[in-house]
Amino acid sequence: MKRRQFLQSGAKALMAANMGPFILTGKASLFSGASSHIISVVDHLASSLQTIPGSQSPNRDGVVLNKVVDYTVNRVRVSNMVDTAVKKLTGKENVGKAWESLFPAGHPNKDTTISVKLNFSYGEGPEINDWSDTICPYGPKVALTDAIVAGLTQMLDGTFPIENILLYDAIYLSDDRMKYTLRQGYRPVIRNDMGIRKDLARGTYGLHWVAARNGKEIPADAPQFLAAPDFPEKYQAPQRIIPAVYENDFMINVANAKTHRASGVTGVMKNTYGCTDNPVATHGNTEWRDALSSPFAGTRKCIPVFYKAIQEQTPCILNVMDALAGVYHGGPLSGQVFGENALAVSRDPVALDSYALALINKHRKQNNYSVLNTTEEGRPADGYPNAHAPFLRYAAEIHNLGSPSMDGLEVIDRTSSTEEYNVPQLDINQARISDVVRDKAGSRLDLFFDNSKRQHTIESRVEDLEGNLVWSDKTRSTRSSTYSLSWDQQNEYKREVKKDWYIWNITVDGRRYSRVIHEKEIGSNG
Repeated sequence: MKRRQFLQSGAKALMAANMGPFILTGKASLFSGASSHIISVVDHLASSLQTIPGSQSPNRDGVVLNKVVDYTVNRVRVSNMVDTAVKKLTGKENVGKAWESLFPAGHPNKDTTISVKLNFSYGEGPEINDWSDTICPYGPKVALTDAIVAGLTQMLDGTFPIENILLYDAIYLSDDRMKYTLRQGYRPVIRNDMGIRKDLARGTYGLHWVAARNGKEIPADAPQFLAAPDFPEKYQAPQRIIPAVYENDFMINVANAKTHRASGVTGVMKNTYGCTDNPVATHGNTEWRDALSSPFAGTRKCIPVFYKAIQEQTPCILNVMDALAGVYHGGPLSGQVFGENALAVSRDPVALDSYALALINKHRKQNNYSVLNTTEEGRPADGYPNAHAPFLRYAAEIHNLGSPSMDGLEVIDRTSSTEEYNVPQLDINQARISDVVRDKAGSRLDLFFDNSKRQHTIESRVEDLEGNLVWSDKTRSTRSSTYSLSWDQQNEYKREVKKDWYIWNITVDGRRYSRVIHEKEIGSNG
């Protein structure tokens, strides 16, 4: 475990409200730093979003929501988007070498630990969209995080331990809403006797869904910082960093492109609000619709402080913006949804959040909403819940976290590319596993390997959400580059299973993969 410490990341003086012009072209910006490289990969076949107008009853912010009828993600195409983005950003032709080049000297090694920060901050009741039943387009996507994990495990010629990778988020959800994580495709994490949902199983990556309000989650001597150090003590917003951050050596920050009622846009910098125990202290429990009249520092001033504090504790090697879909009006918990089928990466958080803002503004203009900018405080002409995004100006000019310039943006379109995995031949066998496919026989999984003709050992079992065995297959082996597994949706006693959620665990050459079977996929075979 790394040394715990008290961090003093707050600027000596937080930004005054009347700063001068700040333009997102970079050339006319007050920020003097050079533009940063941003790679945006587009594949219009990567996901499919189908919406209809929702109920005329608005959410609590007065926004009439889209009803998401269907949302699907193409796992193969998303995997290739991630590989392309990281290789292009680093200039490396090999995926594993590309990921390795993001680390400082001496890393990665077999003891290096990496946490991947997600964002499950969405959902305001199931009246329009029940995210325990429908995949949320602007939530974390297991296809994306699996692609990141697959890239990391190609490091060190395929020998980097998958157990050294932890996916996490601070999730303020009751038990009945923990199905959000399942519906997004992540295996279940059972709460232990201390109320902590953390799974560090062998042969796979770890998961930690942090309940930051659980006093047993964060030790009293965890690293701390003040989010607003120059404000009166009552409003300084002390923070303790969660163990998922400081117990690991490096971090990858995966955010979703959404608007935010207080900060204008929520991206990779705002995502670090899920790394501490007390983010609400930056704005208080009161809904401050006029942030300028609030006695609190507010998100617009504290976001850069959060990012800097987390960065000082656990360096972020890569920022990832999931713009396959997002929210252009009414975010962050719910709102009006756009589909872009884009994915962007950068080492620079300011540049990447500026990219997200530009993307959101594109869809706002297309739908006749006002444009959000970084020059103004408060709200645009169409008012609450929209807000401008001056935190980007603070992050660049006061905290020196990066450049808002878009001059370094490079867009790559993979739409016309072939839909197939490129599984490398490395020291340790590599595999890719499809999502569950329904067919007349029941459920099917397709497995993909390299072309080395090496022997692969495959074990397969289906469990319920509590980890109880439902069905198991005999151990199988193959030297082929493809293989299929099937389950007839019967249990060990050859009886048809009830309509419920199940987890299909597949172990290939000692590495474990999990696929969630939604209850809708049971008993509906043709």
